Amino acid sequence: MATELDRCFLARDAYEHWARRIGEAENSIVIFSPCVDSLLIGLLANATQTDVVIVTSLKPDVVGWGYRDHLLGVQSLLSQGLHVRASPQHLSATALLCDSRLVSVGSQPFTEEARGFAAATLGPANDIRGSDFAEVLQDWQGSARTVESTLVAELLDMLADSMDDVADARQGLVSGFDALMEEKSETDEKLLGVHIVAELDEEGETTYRFAVGAPPPLLAPVADGLGRALASPYLASNKRTFARLRQVGSSWDPYPSLVPDVDVDMTIWTQADADGAPTTVRLHRLLMYPLILNPSGRMAFARVGRRRISYVRQAVDWSDPVLIGDRLYTLKARFPKQHFEQENMHLVVRPTARPAAGVELGVRFDGTSGTLTRLISLQDGESDIDPTGQTALLRELTVHLSDASVLEGVLRSALKPFRYKTLGRDNHNADEFFPEGWLELALFKFGDRSVVTATDLHP
Repeated sequence: MATELDRCFLARDAYEHWARRIGEAENSIVIFSPCVDSLLIGLLANATQTDVVIVTSLKPDVVGWGYRDHLLGVQSLLSQGLHVRASPQHLSATALLCDSRLVSVGSQPFTEEARGFAAATLGPANDIRGSDFAEVLQDWQGSARTVESTLVAELLDMLADSMDDVADARQGLVSGFDALMEEKSETDEKLLGVHIVAELDEEGETTYRFAVGAPPPLLAPVADGLGRALASPYLASNKRTFARLRQVGSSWDPYPSLVPDVDVDMTIWTQADADGAPTTVRLHRLLMYPLILNPSGRMAFARVGRRRISYVRQAVDWSDPVLIGDRLYTLKARFPKQHFEQENMHLVVRPTARPAAGVELGVRFDGTSGTLTRLISLQDGESDIDPTGQTALLRELTVHLSDASVLEGVLRSALKPFRYKTLGRDNHNADEFFPEGWLELALFKFGDRSVVTATDLHP
């Protein structure tokens, strides 16, 4: 049986205590909390009167990592017609004041996430009216300013371009701490001692083996069998970078992302030239860039953030036509989900004026070079273009594509970065492309195109 002390001193989730006091309040409710979220909407549904005030903070340095979730919580409260006030002070207290006489204070913020914290709350039955403590709470409420929804909207807009960085940094800390002590020794041994060596066999084909020892620069596969020197990679923030799938986002709505294990910026890649001088490549944040998963060679377009990759796309229909010879052609890129050893990219090229005819190209691409592995004609037997005309178009297109420079131009057009307009929270699909376990990230240049590679260290 719970004693009076057990009812006053809580070392557990305080939600039921709050709900009971709010339901019993007759005149007024004032909530003090440095951060809030939609938890308060459900909690205040128990209130029987309309005099409800929430005093919180809008200062980013007070709220911390969850600032965006906090603003969304404030926005939700305002949309429910509740009165929210922002304290000008560095608010760190969490308190519930009912009818100006009963107070509950503790370390548990009024957020859904905090319900899982190890927190303590004090909820005495003493009437605090006339006390110094009550006077301090009144001063806090009186000095706080009313929050308008327009202000919250402006703050959310300001955050739009920077919250990825905040979330990535927070997730890196949270995820890294849990695994650090358990995995450090094993990770050091596996990641720093194993690397991929690419070699050309007697027939000029590229083979791979795993080697133990001091790793050389990450090598990209060569698919054309010409025996060229393998290109050196660009490194994120000039560091060898390892990444793996992690759950990011809020605790109630997590989603998978590929997250580096160290503090690097995946939009800044550096390579040292022969003299040791650095050359830097900068990616546009949140654009979709071609990515190759080695050693399989599987490809996709991946949306690259500063510290995570959450979205991949397996197909792109380009809206801008490609000029081949003196004709304009539409271009579609498809990345197969199997048989990557033969080809990892399919390109469909059709004349814009006569889309019934066209060709499909099979390409094996490694990040620095591409090999044409297959070319088949696409003809529509029901088209109003006679078969002879279609054949002539295809012959003309095939002749152009036999020129290596033309083929390279088509490939570069298919690899240009773009911004995908309809990605949303339901489209996170990094776990459908990236394998579990550690990957090493690098970047290669194909002409003016940037290609990210992710090498599976334990395929």
